[in-house]
Amino acid sequence: MSVSHPGPPPTPSAGVLMRLALVAAILVLTLTVASAEQLARPLDRLKTIDPRTPVADLTLATGEGGTTRLSDFRGKVLVVNVWATWCAPCRKEMPGLARLQGFLEGEDVKVLPIAVDREGVAAAEQFFAANGIAGLPLLAAPAKEVVAAFGEDRLPYTVLIDKKGREFARLVGPAAWDDTEFAILIRTIARSADE
Repeated sequence: MSVSHPGPPPTPSAGVLMRLALVAAILVLTLTVASAEQLARPLDRLKTIDPRTPVADLTLATGEGGTTRLSDFRGKVLVVNVWATWCAPCRKEMPGLARLQGFLEGEDVKVLPIAVDREGVAAAEQFFAANGIAGLPLLAAPAKEVVAAFGEDRLPYTVLIDKKGREFARLVGPAAWDDTEFAILIRTIARSADE
C-alpha cells in the first residue's frame, strides 16, 4: 500500500494576497484613526503651567497690512495656535479653531492662529480663502521669533494665556479644538473674576 504525500501547500494567488493586504491596511488605518481621535481631545493632553509664566510680547503682522502685539489682547483669555500652511496636522485643526472662536463669541476669549510661513500673512490668507476659514484673525510672525518667545519648535502647538498675559497651559500637537468640554473650560476661565 502506498501513501501519497500532499506536497507543499498551494501558493496564494496575487489577488488573494492583495485582498489580504487591503484588509490589513484598513484594519491598521481604523485603529490609527480611533487612537488619533481619542488623543485629539484637548483636555486629555493639555499640560498646565504652574506657576503661570508671563509670555513675551510678540509683534504680529496682520491681514490689514499692519502689526499688533500680544499685549494688545490683554484682558482676554488667548488661545494662541502656532501653525504653518505646509503642516498637514495644522491645516486639519484650523476649522476646529474657527468653530471654537464661534462658540465663544461674546466672551472675553480670542483665538489667535499665528502662521510661521516664510510668506507670512499672505500664505495664511490664501489658505483661509481656499478652505472657507472665517472668524479668525490673519496673523503671522517669523518662526525664529515665535520659537524664541515660546521655546517650542514643533508644529502645531497651542499656548493658553490668561487675561494678565501669563501662560497657564500648553498643548503640543494637533487637537479637536471645537471639543465641547474644552470650550466650556475656556468660557469658565474667561468668566472667572481672578483672572
